[in-house]
Amino acid sequence: DSVSKWDIRTKIWDYLEANNLADFPRPVHHRIPNFKVLGENGCHQATASPPMQVDGE
Repeated sequence: DSVSKWDIRTKIWDYLEANNLADFPRPVHHRIPNFKVLGENGCHQATASPPMQVDGE
């Protein structure tokens, strides 16, 4: 079975909506969503799992 980009987008949009991770405009389906800021200092607190090495850091 092959998974299309559309299948992945739909799952991501559903996840963002179900977990209340997107900001206005809602719903996020069929658009590039705005994300809510994480805490006082912004989204730099978000981390990949597993952590990823970024060149230059």
